[in-house]
Amino acid sequence: MVRGRRFYLLVAGVVCLLAGFLFLTPHVAPQEPDVFVKRKGTDKIVVFVHGILGDAQGTFTNETTQAYWPRLVAEDPDMDSFDILAINYDAALTSKMSIEQIATVVRTTLEDHRVFDDYNEIYFVCHSMGGLVVKRMLIDLWQARSAFLEQQVSGIVFISTPAKGANGANYLELLARLGGVRPLVDLRTYDVNTYLQILENQWKDYVDRGRRDRVPRVFVAYETQPTHGYLVVPQLYTETPQDDRAYPVTADHLSIVKPADRNSRVYDWVKHRIEEASEAHAAVPFKEWGSGPGAWERLDSLIRQFSLPTARRDGFNLKISGDASAINDVGRLSVMGTYRAATWADMFDHIVAANTCIHFTASSSRRELRFSSPDAAKQCPTGRTVCPSAAC
Repeated sequence: MVRGRRFYLLVAGVVCLLAGFLFLTPHVAPQEPDVFVKRKGTDKIVVFVHGILGDAQGTFTNETTQAYWPRLVAEDPDMDSFDILAINYDAALTSKMSIEQIATVVRTTLEDHRVFDDYNEIYFVCHSMGGLVVKRMLIDLWQARSAFLEQQVSGIVFISTPAKGANGANYLELLARLGGVRPLVDLRTYDVNTYLQILENQWKDYVDRGRRDRVPRVFVAYETQPTHGYLVVPQLYTETPQDDRAYPVTADHLSIVKPADRNSRVYDWVKHRIEEASEAHAAVPFKEWGSGPGAWERLDSLIRQFSLPTARRDGFNLKISGDASAINDVGRLSVMGTYRAATWADMFDHIVAANTCIHFTASSSRRELRFSSPDAAKQCPTGRTVCPSAAC
């Protein structure tokens, strides 16, 4: 009798979940353009990434108040130093794209909006599968040794992200495979899902590499209320390396990312986590350089390590927007003391202060570095070029 009842409850749960998916699918809005709020002179951005069965507008909009979370942030006077980007991708139940493919779409969107070029601090707010997509994208960028990435991504908030999968995807696996619904296949629970096992192991490596500087800060929130009678992603399935205890929200899987206004608890919690991560970012040294033998060589090595694209000479001006293959052109700088900085621009500010014949300016984004020398540099017997007043 007990077994029969358990079986009935299991079947009922599956039916409820399937009904929920079917109920939600007709309400998936056509994919809208990305929402991009860009202010003048800021180098911080909050990026919203939705999950399965929705788009940014539908996912982050409160049906009662019509409050749209990205817009709430854009209009928050406390957040006026942040730009806002809400990304859209094909997340319909009929989608045949895998998490890997969606990660490529999201990465391309970020590149199209110059997020990695123009911002020193990037914060992701991810709902459900969107968190897995962001994990995959950041791991791929990290493994490709993308310049600046290790310090740019300053904070990530995972909201009801199934790091360990979701039981509902297990129940619907046959349907998912028959219909070619790749996202559901990728969301099966950890114990039967080698894809998520590998992803989570790689994510741990990515997070651990930044633990010394605590970049990025990682935060997790989870739902405590059922959706159509079923708890979609229980706390157990959201567990992932993080910087604080997981935060419980009195909401279901859908309403958890639909704050009614800026006084909503989830809005306030996420806002404070971003502010906390931003404060931590300001205190993080980008790298350290010491004086003494080999100091310049270490700087040379570091610049090459980050693969800055191609430096180009324009008269006495050197504009670095990539690979310092022209490192000798900057070789007149004397590296003295120990330098701590959050960006290349900050670091060179310190170095140039010790080199009076070198002038340095940076763009508002701190990404475009310009050097100029009003005084002719002198050539040392070793071939190195230095300031006239500097010793060879």
